[in-house]
Amino acid sequence: GLARWRGEELEIWQFFARHLGEEKAVVAAAKERIEEHEGLVTFNGSSFDWPYLCHRWRHHGLPSPALRHHVDVLLMARQRIGYRYGNCRLQTLEARLCGRRRREDIPSHQIPGAYRRYLQSRQTEEIERVLHHNALDLLTTVELLLYLR
Repeated sequence: GLARWRGEELEIWQFFARHLGEEKAVVAAAKERIEEHEGLVTFNGSSFDWPYLCHRWRHHGLPSPALRHHVDVLLMARQRIGYRYGNCRLQTLEARLCGRRRREDIPSHQIPGAYRRYLQSRQTEEIERVLHHNALDLLTTVELLLYLR
């Protein structure tokens, strides 16, 4: 998913491949949205999200967008608060700095399995939880950026 400020509101886009054949369209759509902006803000994107997306774009014969600016909020958090809370995981910082604890959230490590089960069954209950998890990740990343800057 991606988010941007539109006036006073945070606008969230979530991309979802209903089957593996839609992956190229999904990564192309994300690429178009990223190219509309001068920069990108991520949480751990320097080591995970951006390299993963670049790999998927190459896999589908698409060039990676040129980023003028990339702010990784995880790196900011490590520099500004270190390991004051034991770790710099997104949900740790979310609880400590944003005052929000997730209830009944799907753990990140279970998301690939949830997607595989969806591909087999087409049942959407777990995917709804995945999308909710992603929306909270986006919101928290924005809140942390505002807190840490």
